[in-house]
Amino acid sequence: MRFCPRCNSDRVRSSRRRGLFERVILRVILIRPYRCRDCENRYYGLAFL
Repeated sequence: MRFCPRCNSDRVRSSRRRGLFERVILRVILIRPYRCRDCENRYYGLAFL
């Protein structure tokens, strides 16, 4: 289960990848963007956890 680093909520979803950096480089190193549904914070985390 994922938790938001800002508000510690467990209501987190995958966020759409933006730009070349997120689409190519982060995908290769298995990191993806996530967004908190409560505070709208966007952050990166490991894709397989």
